[in-house]
Amino acid sequence: MAKKDGERIAILFSEPLLNIGDVTDAFTVSFYQYDMVPGGQLVQVTRPIDSMELDENNSKLLYLNMGHGVTRNFQNAVGNVTVEYDATIGRLYGAGGSVQSFTQAFLPDAIEPKNNPHDMEHLTITALADGDLIRIYYHDTKTEEHLEISASATGTLTYIGDL
Repeated sequence: MAKKDGERIAILFSEPLLNIGDVTDAFTVSFYQYDMVPGGQLVQVTRPIDSMELDENNSKLLYLNMGHGVTRNFQNAVGNVTVEYDATIGRLYGAGGSVQSFTQAFLPDAIEPKNNPHDMEHLTITALADGDLIRIYYHDTKTEEHLEISASATGTLTYIGDL
């Protein structure tokens, strides 16, 4: 279960949790998303958990908070989102004893996709040439002949960060 903005994941345990400690490093969330929109490649993304908390009314329900901002959330996930817990790092303890390591995948529903922060950027360069054409008359003589032509090109480069 996840919030509509992709900021929080809820995990329902079979037994009440007695101690959750500070085990955010024991959790990771991974999923696939496009690196650019449109036309990007599908890449795997792994996000850490910022904080966690037990539900006020149900000690079997643990919320994993992923923080705010589109770069931290999974609202653009393609397919399943996978939550992993490493018991060698974490200290989750319930009525049935220590919580063992687990991996659980789920398909988020009712998530509202947001614009990908890595929208594809386009750079267009146009080259212009400007010069004068001069008619040259050719006479067959025995002296050396020299032809000089000059060309110039101008352009403007704009730093994308200034747009």
